[in-house]
Amino acid sequence: PINTYPTQKAYQWNFTLEKDLGHQTKIGSSYLGNLGRNLSRNVARNACVAGPTQCLSRAASDPTGRRWPQYGINAVNGSATGQSEFHSVQVEFQKRFANGLLFEANYAFARLFAYTDASDPVTNPLSKYNWGLLSANQLTGSAAGGQPAHIFHWNYVYQIPLGKGHRLGGSMGKFGQALLGDWMIAGLGTRQSGDYLTMGTGLGQSPTGATTSRTNQI
Repeated sequence: PINTYPTQKAYQWNFTLEKDLGHQTKIGSSYLGNLGRNLSRNVARNACVAGPTQCLSRAASDPTGRRWPQYGINAVNGSATGQSEFHSVQVEFQKRFANGLLFEANYAFARLFAYTDASDPVTNPLSKYNWGLLSANQLTGSAAGGQPAHIFHWNYVYQIPLGKGHRLGGSMGKFGQALLGDWMIAGLGTRQSGDYLTMGTGLGQSPTGATTSRTNQI
């Protein structure tokens, strides 16, 4: 049959609450989410199921071998079955510039779930004799890499109260004003968690025919 490729779809929504705390300050909280559907991906269709012999070394007649022996194990077909799901909760505190000080800080907790890539039919064989599997490494219920779970930002501007019009040095001369007056200190920073790490070895350690191994996750 000829594959059909439906149009990729993206859905996004958000909800925000804000409260004025007085004294030029406010606090807000937001929820942001989006979904991706019908994303393009490659699906391994001719990989071997797990077995004691590497897929490349199995005979064409091996019942645990390729579904179509006349084709290579790297045979894949395009599919529009990729999906993604993103959720984020954000909290922000802001002090607008007043009395020489501006300050803003925000924190976001985010999770990205997705599966888009096909498994490697050589080093990561399918775990069941089911040729319709989307992928052996599809991420269902596990966070995808590339999206830190925790992100904290802050920035500030502080005007030093020194010079004409300020509570300190209001009577200094032109030279003192030019040298010391109206200075500001500003800064910004970010702290965030690292990317997700998949533990593995460069050698096959299990009787699956795989040439590399990944740890079990419990």
